Amino acid sequence: MLPPCPARFTTRKAAILELLGRPDDDYTDASPKGAIDEGIRPLISEINKLDGFVTTSSCAGRVAVFLEGRKGAALPMDERTAPATTAPASTIASAGGKGGGGKWLFVSHDPLVNGVAADSTSPPQHSNYSGTDWANVFGLEINEAALRVDENTVQDDVEQDEERLVHFKFEPMILHVLTASLEHAQLLLRCASAAGFRESGAVSIVPQPLPLAGKSTVGAGEEEDDNPSMPIVAVRSMGLALASVIGICRSGKAPHEESESAHCIVPPNYLARLARVADERFAVNRTRTERFQVALVEAIQKEEREELASRTGTAVLKKRVENWEDAETRRLRKKEEGLRRQSALKEQQAESAQTDGQTDGTEDSLGGGLYDSTVLT
Repeated sequence: MLPPCPARFTTRKAAILELLGRPDDDYTDASPKGAIDEGIRPLISEINKLDGFVTTSSCAGRVAVFLEGRKGAALPMDERTAPATTAPASTIASAGGKGGGGKWLFVSHDPLVNGVAADSTSPPQHSNYSGTDWANVFGLEINEAALRVDENTVQDDVEQDEERLVHFKFEPMILHVLTASLEHAQLLLRCASAAGFRESGAVSIVPQPLPLAGKSTVGAGEEEDDNPSMPIVAVRSMGLALASVIGICRSGKAPHEESESAHCIVPPNYLARLARVADERFAVNRTRTERFQVALVEAIQKEEREELASRTGTAVLKKRVENWEDAETRRLRKKEEGLRRQSALKEQQAESAQTDGQTDGTEDSLGGGLYDSTVLT
């Protein structure tokens, strides 16, 4: 049975729901899109209706193409020797990162082919992808020479220029949910795992220590209600993820020599295949998302039924306990009830006998009067 929600959780949930309830024009978040994905709105709405759960961030699933940022090995001398208090002229990206000039070239939270609906759970047809210029869609330039270059030329170019990779990724649905207790988090994780989101997990399981404003007055064995554990559950599945390098951007080692032109390094049919596989995974992702929503609602309904049965059973047991009596008390009670029934029966018999006597006297009186009247006539 799920425990009641602590006051801290209720307050925080109210603040989050107030933010989510704002009009789309006033709402913004830290994602590249800056808004909630349409494909995940029904799930978010369903979760936020439930006691003990509130969503904190989400993504319905997406296809992303991005150019990674510059590496940190080739900063100019003036930047490398600049004082620590002076901000560098450009940021530095880790391997595969989007910092240091990295940018999104393409992002879509819906299937790539128009004929495939965003809420579809059916895989797309293969023939829908071959006629699209996917390099242009993904913001890449076609460089035939780059496709035919040999290893020696590539090695020479790499030694002279910095090579930044263009990544194609499909990322399945991810959802973060703040829960009111460990029991709420465990229920959510069971539903997520059963629906196919097997890499789901929880963080902030141990409550954060409160500021030391004074010594705690909580005794041994008592729970500090002012600082309850409110885990955040991440619902996710890495098994559907897809990643591939599809382009490069070569530039000089100095930032001012940087070129923003990203060139495709794979043939068109490979891009078409990636697009088709991504849409197939959109369909599987949608099926798992719907399965998770159904599983969570059913699990909550089961918990409510069990809680109601528990409360009903407790009331019946309490009534039985209040009416319980030992053998001697029961014997005396039965004896008194028997004596009362005997006394009531005797009183009833006496009243019946008295009523019969009065009836006989009345009949004799009426019979004599009639006889005398007949004689006189």
